[in-house]
Amino acid sequence: MRNISDKKKCGELMSEIEWTHLFPDLSEGQIDQINAYCQLLKEWNQGVNLVSRSDVDKLIEHHILPSLEPLAQVEIPPGAWVLDIGSGGGLPAIPLKIARPDLQILMVDSIRKKVLFLKKVIVELNLQNCSAMAERVEILANDPGFLNRFDRITARAVTTIENLLAYGAPFLAPEGRYLLWKGESDLEELEMLQKKQGLKAQVYYARPAAIARSGKLGGLCWLDLAPGK
Repeated sequence: MRNISDKKKCGELMSEIEWTHLFPDLSEGQIDQINAYCQLLKEWNQGVNLVSRSDVDKLIEHHILPSLEPLAQVEIPPGAWVLDIGSGGGLPAIPLKIARPDLQILMVDSIRKKVLFLKKVIVELNLQNCSAMAERVEILANDPGFLNRFDRITARAVTTIENLLAYGAPFLAPEGRYLLWKGESDLEELEMLQKKQGLKAQVYYARPAAIARSGKLGGLCWLDLAPGK
């Protein structure tokens, strides 16, 4: 793994004390992995559009913390199979995998250059039971090996809630759930879907301590969804 010796390479990094205040279960090694991931993300972003250029020096505040925050509140079973739709630069999937190495994660994105980056991260950080595929999720649904397999389906900054429910439906295990990274502006659609589809939903917001570290978290919410029966 890379040695992060210059904070400016990745923007403003957080100290181990700051990390463990927000996420007590994170080890020093996991914090090093997060920092190494940020460095790779910044380097590759020069040639591949992984995150907004205005966010490159704010990766922790604008991307890593939002990816990890739901772990403080949402239950994900040990060893769960997770499908991340539209993974892009690996957010939220890579931070989730670092913080929860027990998870078995498949990242899917239709853009090959982004998937090459994800595969590079997997190798560099030695992430086990983690893979990435360059494919449209609609095409992947034709492969019986992936059907009804995943305990959690995740997505961040990808399409509407209704579309994500449709994309994920073939892959969801019988007791599986969705975990979606959304904003307060999406709650109107959520309310409509609860009435239309009988969707069961729990909405989570960032903890005050996390918002104090990143104001970006203030307008976000995380949706823990179970399809109506």
